[in-house]
Amino acid sequence: MHLRPAGFLVIPHMIRSSLIQAVTIWFLITGCGPIQFGVADVRVSEVDGMEMVFIPAGEFEMGSAENDLPADEDEKPLHNGYLDAYWIDRTEVTNRMYNLCISAGACTPPARTEYYLNPQYANHPVRGVSWDQANAYCG
Repeated sequence: MHLRPAGFLVIPHMIRSSLIQAVTIWFLITGCGPIQFGVADVRVSEVDGMEMVFIPAGEFEMGSAENDLPADEDEKPLHNGYLDAYWIDRTEVTNRMYNLCISAGACTPPARTEYYLNPQYANHPVRGVSWDQANAYCG
């Protein structure tokens, strides 16, 4: 449902939340070409009112060092990664926002409807959305 310029990475909301919590990322701005957006520039989606923050391209460390005993084996080794610039939503998608996508015919209802259908939870994060549903929302 969000319209993003071509060339920007789109990470489904459910996965994005886990990535943000699981990985500490230090972005280093590359000196290649003119920067059209600045670090943490914000824009608001006209579709659902979501605030989106610009993340510049750059390198980051991911994983854990071999001598990090509490780290799981699938977190090792510590290594450098690189991501192109992208826009990321500031918060999770709410039931109200997701309902806009359903009303537009682009999304299907979530599996967990006890909160989704309750107006008291309109501003709570949507629950029970599959990867395919999240991808349709971002599409």
